[in-house]
Amino acid sequence: MNQPSDLQPNKNDPSIKSQIVPPSDDFWHQQFVILKQDYTLLLDRLSLILQTNAALHVEIQTLKDEIARLKGTSPRPKLPPNCLEGKGSDSGGTKDGDITGRGKYPRKNKTGLNFQQIVRLKPDNLPKGAKYKDAHKYDVQDIVYHAFNTRYLIERWELPDGTFVHGELPSHVQGHYGAALRAHVLQLAHASRVTEELILEQLKSCKIAISAGQLSKMLTEGHEAFHIEKEEILKAALESGQIQTDDVGTRHKAKNCYTNVICSELFVNLSTTESKSRINFLTILSQGRHEYRFNRDALDYLKVHKGAEKLIQALSIRDGLVINTLEAEKAFLNEIGYLNATEMRLMIEAGLFASLIEHGVPRDLHIHSDDAGQFELFKNSLCWIHEERHYRKLVPAHPEIATEIEKVRDGIWHFYKDLKAYKETPTEQERIRLSQVFDDLFKPKQPSPYQVINNRLALTYAKRDRLLCVLDHPETPLHNNNSEIGGRGAKIKSKISGGTRTDQGRRAWDTFGSLNLTCRRLGISFYDFLMDRLLNLKKIASLGSIITEKIQPVASRNLVNDLAIELSAA
Repeated sequence: MNQPSDLQPNKNDPSIKSQIVPPSDDFWHQQFVILKQDYTLLLDRLSLILQTNAALHVEIQTLKDEIARLKGTSPRPKLPPNCLEGKGSDSGGTKDGDITGRGKYPRKNKTGLNFQQIVRLKPDNLPKGAKYKDAHKYDVQDIVYHAFNTRYLIERWELPDGTFVHGELPSHVQGHYGAALRAHVLQLAHASRVTEELILEQLKSCKIAISAGQLSKMLTEGHEAFHIEKEEILKAALESGQIQTDDVGTRHKAKNCYTNVICSELFVNLSTTESKSRINFLTILSQGRHEYRFNRDALDYLKVHKGAEKLIQALSIRDGLVINTLEAEKAFLNEIGYLNATEMRLMIEAGLFASLIEHGVPRDLHIHSDDAGQFELFKNSLCWIHEERHYRKLVPAHPEIATEIEKVRDGIWHFYKDLKAYKETPTEQERIRLSQVFDDLFKPKQPSPYQVINNRLALTYAKRDRLLCVLDHPETPLHNNNSEIGGRGAKIKSKISGGTRTDQGRRAWDTFGSLNLTCRRLGISFYDFLMDRLLNLKKIASLGSIITEKIQPVASRNLVNDLAIELSAA
């Protein structure tokens, strides 16, 4: 019911107008602060939604690719940009006084050539009285590529007593195909990534009598000596105390598998398995040695993992237990009682971990990786390139957030350059300064107004010890490019050939892929290495011993760096 008009206040009454008090400046400032907070909160929520949407987009594309493979069609190709060390990095470009760019090599003189023939060319129709002055050298490099067949006539002689003796084949003759042919085939298959079909076609074009089955056997069988040499490479590398590792996808028996890459600047070790779990990684480091030891090292491993209380209590009274047979394993499991999946996994990991240390792997082995969980063993350091990639993947919801992200990324790359300089000349003062710079960058006193950036900074700061491992050990690499380059060849070969079909083929791929890449990093011709081994010349020392010799100067240089830090601190 409406009030009578005489009871309603008159808005034009001057006395009423004088009672209206306008809002103060503090009031409007409070309103502005509230609106600013709401605006920032909405931007944060929008950024999180965009991050989730980007992750879902990747997952959807992965599922589409898998559906395409199941249908027998090609998935969408991945064409990432060629940028390994981020914007503004000089690691891949030119340096002062260096005119060669990345991937470019200066022209070298043709020195050290061996000449199979020297031909002298005289001018035609020389007049009488002409005098020889000198000869201008003109070198021509060529290759002779044709079949070279040898028939051995193995003589049989009858001795006076009626017995027979036979001639003996040379020791390097293994089957009906010579060492040069076998080395050529292995070079094509594992260094040049040529498919078996094309290798067979090339051999037949040279009048080599060989079938597809014989070629397959040549590539996969009779290589036990090479397998042993590959194992020696990994053993020598583990004793060095510093490795890098990564995983790449591959195919085996028409199933998705993983090729683990363990490497350094001196070697590459490839191992293809069906899993990339921590147990699988420990098994690779064990080189097929199925042994579990439960001692103080195993207990120390279990103490830093949740859910291992029952195991710690059970193993404490069984100190020194060794399990290396299936019967001993069954007896131990029956004695210890029921174990859930987590406890069983931790028990296997602890046993393998202690066994590695027992067989010579250093307790302070440095494992450099990309932050994958299965590699968090021993002393772990992380790749800065992978860590910066998390910030590159952030999806800003507003130009202001994009600007803040770019500021953080620029700070990361400046810090990365400082770390590279520290590796060259480490000092205690610089170590302290870089440690403080890291804290200021990833745990600033004035947090960002955007929570999506603060969350990412907090995740990076939680990895502080592993990212700054280089400050205490300057030999620690800053990136994981060595292992990614090592796995790239295996990935490309898998795409070309479609993977392996037998366990022998898988082992041969891993062995010769490892030997090829190791020879490349040691500066040894892979073909010369194959010929040396197939002819049993022994002119090239074992790759494991070469790695051990080269590791000694590295260890001496690391000792010098440590002494330099101590002296600068003093």
